[in-house]
Amino acid sequence: NPSLQPESGWGTEIGVKQGFLFGTWKGMVDVAIFRTQYKNMIEFIFGYYGPDPSTISNPFPYYGFAAQNYTNARISGVELSTGAEGYFGKVHAIITGGYTKINPLNLDSIDAVISKNKYLKYRNNDLFRFNADVDYKGFSAGTTIRYNSFMNNIDEAFNGLLPGVKKYRESHPNGDWLFDIRIA
Repeated sequence: NPSLQPESGWGTEIGVKQGFLFGTWKGMVDVAIFRTQYKNMIEFIFGYYGPDPSTISNPFPYYGFAAQNYTNARISGVELSTGAEGYFGKVHAIITGGYTKINPLNLDSIDAVISKNKYLKYRNNDLFRFNADVDYKGFSAGTTIRYNSFMNNIDEAFNGLLPGVKKYRESHPNGDWLFDIRIA
């Protein structure tokens, strides 16, 4: 994209991290709020990038992704994370987790061309992570739980070009959970 402008911006974060001891357990809790503001933010947009299609015999090579500027964008949110390590009798345990809430806005969404794109593409507004592992005499077990909220904005082309994307998005309007269990 020869008209692409360099991206610039600023970010700020304020948070509190506190360690703790509780019997044989030690850990920490971290809470932070953040905001990042962008000018000329670069997003990759799927579309037609070529000459007038009526003037050429094969327009397909001109479809694809191109870097485009969103003049104003803002990502703000809050994050909570925690972790602890300790013992249940002789069983060693490590537990971590966190939650992130973001608001990824395209501030230029009042433009008639991109008015439906209030949210920046490919971002989940809510993310949750939890991990627990236990070890005892050379054996270990653990679980990971993850949640990703529904992506509000993706390139529409994916709904038609990639088999199953549209159906999956329609059947998971509230996001999805992933559960992993491991034993070693």
